[in-house]
Amino acid sequence: MNKYEKMTAHTRQKLVTSFWSIYQDHRIEQITVKAITELAGYNRGTFYKYFKDVYDVLDFVERELLELIEKNVISGLKNPTYEKLMSNMTQVYDQHGSYFSLLLSERGDPYFASKIKSTLRPLLRQAFALPDNDIRIDYALEFALSGYLSTITYWYQNGRSLPIQEIGDLLSSILLGGLVSELEKHAQAETNISLIVKHIWDHSSQSSAKKV
Repeated sequence: MNKYEKMTAHTRQKLVTSFWSIYQDHRIEQITVKAITELAGYNRGTFYKYFKDVYDVLDFVERELLELIEKNVISGLKNPTYEKLMSNMTQVYDQHGSYFSLLLSERGDPYFASKIKSTLRPLLRQAFALPDNDIRIDYALEFALSGYLSTITYWYQNGRSLPIQEIGDLLSSILLGGLVSELEKHAQAETNISLIVKHIWDHSSQSSAKKV
């Protein structure tokens, strides 16, 4: 990278940093180009050399995060396993949690979770040789990815109350071993949660049948 490229990258990053500093306290529709440039110490003309508008800055931030996921979660794994994939994703989230947790929160981008899933879905199919034409796999991946993103965001926003290795192991256990078996493992009383869940399911099915 030559001197000009370094200056260009520095200017862009300063604008992005200023945007993010404001975005942490304000919704995207409340942020102006003027506010970003004043905080960064540039004029509006400099801003428009790099970005079309405020939403373009947000898109830049999200694309950088998605590239991090693509580069560090699956790519490069010679013998991918679900446990390793989960560990890598948790590490990426932990290192950039202030970005992920805000973008995935109610105040963030409602489409960002879908963007992450759209990035991971084809990589997972390729890494584990999953067929493209099985709708059941689509549902399974949607369930797993949605559950993972929601839970890891909950973990981060609650002060990372479990060590990173422990939350990674817990999520792996739930996704690979099943939620019911994980709940039964930690139940405080001698209960058979799987039977309770089956009872609820049977009761729901019978109620639906009566309505029909």
